[in-house]
Amino acid sequence: MKLSLVALFIFCVSVQAWGQAKAVYRGQTGPDGATVYRQPTFDSEILTTLLPGKIYSISQKPINTDGAFYRVLVKKGLVGFVADHEIRPLFSSGTSALKNPSDKASTPEASTEKKPKKKRPFMYTKYAGLEYAFLQFSEKTLGKQPKENLDFFGVKISGPDLLIEGPIIMDVNFLFHYGAPSYYEKYTGRGADGLMFLLDFLFQYPMPMGPNSMVYYGFGPSIRYSKFDVQVKNESTSQVTAYSLEDIELGAVFNVGMAFRLGSVALRAEGRYYIEKVQYFGATTALQFGF
Repeated sequence: MKLSLVALFIFCVSVQAWGQAKAVYRGQTGPDGATVYRQPTFDSEILTTLLPGKIYSISQKPINTDGAFYRVLVKKGLVGFVADHEIRPLFSSGTSALKNPSDKASTPEASTEKKPKKKRPFMYTKYAGLEYAFLQFSEKTLGKQPKENLDFFGVKISGPDLLIEGPIIMDVNFLFHYGAPSYYEKYTGRGADGLMFLLDFLFQYPMPMGPNSMVYYGFGPSIRYSKFDVQVKNESTSQVTAYSLEDIELGAVFNVGMAFRLGSVALRAEGRYYIEKVQYFGATTALQFGF
């Protein structure tokens, strides 16, 4: 009889231990995905980002440091921490029953408690806004290589998941200048008119200086289109001939800059170096809003 009781006790303990060993706590990322930090704090190094709606193995309970964080297994050999507002536990801390991820709350307390939403890391937030550029523009034209300081206005879009899906951070810049550089009038002796577009796609490498500031550098392809209408007078015949000078240039651009976040607004200032048939420099500023 005693042996039977001992055997039954050992069997029950073994079943319980096996069940605990097999229990896996999982969580599902929210509609905006999730940011994985090396340590459970928003000031820690960012390891990677997780796609929206994906399920990962997480710790049973959040760790409370700078906010609440779940330990998450991203893949074999890569473990980090995700803020609790970016991943939803699919198991409660005291049961092994799988919850429906679509449920808004599992308990009355959870339905009434509202946790403050933490800001996404500055570098992983999308922004769009107006941009001003001051470029020392140069080109090969009329057998010369003149330079002139020109003002450009346009739009700047920054952040991840723009043209390439995933956490790749990019800038898209579209700049416009109306009018022809004054050196056309200088060389022809007659007025000129026209316009110019600049479009570039920059892959950015940010270095956070704090939760709301960073420095960055990047490079990428650029394309420029210009159309200038000029008039040239033939000195021997005094005949004036009109020309439409159109040009499309493919090139590259490098940049280095600083950015600051003020609430939902971002301020950026950077220097740029354009490489086409000739090279020229510029400086830009942008006022952007999160989206």
